[in-house]
Amino acid sequence: MDISKLTLEEKVDMLLKYQINAHRWAVIKTVVYVLLFVIFIVIPMVGLYYLYTSIDFGGITNAYQNIQQTSGGLDKINELIDSIQY
Repeated sequence: MDISKLTLEEKVDMLLKYQINAHRWAVIKTVVYVLLFVIFIVIPMVGLYYLYTSIDFGGITNAYQNIQQTSGGLDKINELIDSIQY
């Protein structure tokens, strides 16, 4: 298509069609970026928050304290065995 042979109104119509298409693609691109942001950033962060709040750290702390007390008792037993051997 030879643009030099078009009238001014036809050139303006072509520019308006181009602007409309450019605007539509910009809107579509923005919607896709927002959806990708929500899918890959927001939803995993919310899921990790709910996972973090569902973990019972009290039980983990109690288990750690039991292990610590048990290992402390074993240290005392090992010290007694060492003192008996020498």
